[in-house]
Amino acid sequence: DYGTDATLLGPTVTRDKTQAYEYTFSGWSKDLTFISTNVEVDAQYTQELRTYTVTFYNDGEVYATEYVKYGFGVENIPANPTKQSTVQYDFVFERWVGGDINNIYDDTDMNASYLDILRKYRVTFFDLSVYELISTVELYYGETISTKIERDGYYFDAWYRDPDCTTMFNTDTEFVDGIMMLFGNTVI
Repeated sequence: DYGTDATLLGPTVTRDKTQAYEYTFSGWSKDLTFISTNVEVDAQYTQELRTYTVTFYNDGEVYATEYVKYGFGVENIPANPTKQSTVQYDFVFERWVGGDINNIYDDTDMNASYLDILRKYRVTFFDLSVYELISTVELYYGETISTKIERDGYYFDAWYRDPDCTTMFNTDTEFVDGIMMLFGNTVI
């Protein structure tokens, strides 16, 4: 009606977001009060950079989450995570992999990457014939042990996992798999 204010007779005015921006309706391009003639107006929008989620995973579990504006970098990189050692390996955090955390353009998953460090174990040898320590050495997981250890001109015919010599350590099939104490009797 002539001389009245315009009213919106349709759905709420929206604008599709882009990868970089979200848009919020802020008003019309012309004043819509006291309309006295046909008027064409355009919707006006404010734009704001979109926020994306950067999820940091450690060994498959969510470790941290950061929210970053489009095109920006992660400001609060989480502290270096840890990974439980196995019998074979110790793990040392190396870096985050999965994307460029300095330039975020979408939701991004980052995974902790570790260096696998083969573990060393202390192996102690005892001579049961004289009840003495022969030696203690550090060997890597998976290394084999020889029965051909010589002491004072004597050789050991076998090694045992217990001082009663009931559980033989098979040098053909077994290897260093943890801290070990091996017992032997010398033979000529």
